Amino acid sequence: MNQASLYQHANQVQRHDAKLILDEFASTLQWRSDGEDALLDVGSGSGNVLMDFVKPLLPSRGQLVGTDISSQMVGYASKHYQREERTRFQVLDIGCERLPQELSGRFDHVTSFYCLHWVQNLRGALGNIYNLLRPEGGDCLLAFLASNPVYEVYKILKTNEKWSGYMQDVEQFISPLHYSLNPGEEFSQLLNEVGFIHHNVEIRNEVFVYEGVRTLKVLYFPRSAQQSYAQFADPAFCRRLTHPMIPLADSGGVTSKTNTEYRNRMTADVVFIHTHVYMLYVTVFVGRGRVHLAEVQTNAWPSK
Repeated sequence: MNQASLYQHANQVQRHDAKLILDEFASTLQWRSDGEDALLDVGSGSGNVLMDFVKPLLPSRGQLVGTDISSQMVGYASKHYQREERTRFQVLDIGCERLPQELSGRFDHVTSFYCLHWVQNLRGALGNIYNLLRPEGGDCLLAFLASNPVYEVYKILKTNEKWSGYMQDVEQFISPLHYSLNPGEEFSQLLNEVGFIHHNVEIRNEVFVYEGVRTLKVLYFPRSAQQSYAQFADPAFCRRLTHPMIPLADSGGVTSKTNTEYRNRMTADVVFIHTHVYMLYVTVFVGRGRVHLAEVQTNAWPSK
């Protein structure tokens, strides 16, 4: 995740999902009547998702701030988008104890795609997102992984003598909601605890097919462990990524037949890795006094 140029060309999943999310939820963002909205994005990475899908939504006089915990990512984005007006990038750890003063209470909108599952201190991160918004109100759109079968691979590699040395800190790369029996309810509770009273939380079962190991490694594996895993050349090992905890029965439009077809495509030469991933989509609206939307929706978490 620290190799910005590599990530820029391997984040097809993020691009695909960000577009789907914004196509569905962008209309819920409440823009200022004067067109001078300020939007901050959490976990912008190399910047292409933010610039290609979020910035076109911003009013012409709007201000855009992209942030990332990685100084390398921020440097890459700043260099490649330096000619963009009203746009800047800066380093920010959304899980930090205290926000930089120049960011606190300055934004009308906060977005984040494929970032919060990397943050172990979710409560702290949500508290910071709350404090990024203006005191008079704002809204945010967040999407991240609640669960992913690749996390089980982390644990497998940790027990493998050859790779265990690279995976000692594996727990910090696993979504804090991965083991939750009801991540939607748990996340809603965290929102309430930091001050977000009214919100919409949806859990969706998505199916991804990674056309090759390179993309999978860049997106999900710690830099120290991004080696040439011989296991990925073994179709039997790859099939384990369909996660025994998640049923292959019909779910979200995905059938057992489809699973079988994907599995049959796995070969030692070209690995198409098929995973069930549970995504959390969160929309939060805050008006004066941090309350605006009167509806709360939390989808049921499939039993494992």
